[in-house]
Amino acid sequence: MAVFQARTAENTRKAAEISRNAVATAEFLRRWHGDALCKARQLANRQPTYAALEKAYLEARDARSDDFFVYESELAFFEELGVLYKHDGIELSWIRDSLGSTVIWRWEVWELTILGRRAEFDSNSFYSNFEDLVKTLKATSTSAGGLKKDLAA
Repeated sequence: MAVFQARTAENTRKAAEISRNAVATAEFLRRWHGDALCKARQLANRQPTYAALEKAYLEARDARSDDFFVYESELAFFEELGVLYKHDGIELSWIRDSLGSTVIWRWEVWELTILGRRAEFDSNSFYSNFEDLVKTLKATSTSAGGLKKDLAA
């Protein structure tokens, strides 16, 4: 009887974990494909180079432009995803299977801007959870394929 109860408890725990991951993944995908983050990606992708993106970001920040908050929404999205992973709110396999290559690609897009802010403010904490998630995804990658680079990602 004790073995049956232990198995039932383990199955219940696994079902709850799968449900939690499914809900978290669905919410992040809904946000990623929503109007606000589509606008953020479009705005960032208008820049021809990563250096031009950093310049546009700084100009928007200094002008207190609405574009600054649009840019920040994408960065905050990935930082929040990194925090959720860091605190076991979602498993890495769910991130990898849903947004993995996109997370890595968007880090590449934003890396120059983020590193510039870290240097500007002498702090490595700017979007550190985003970076840690990317490092983990790269370190645990099982794919030799290239990164997804289209806006639909």
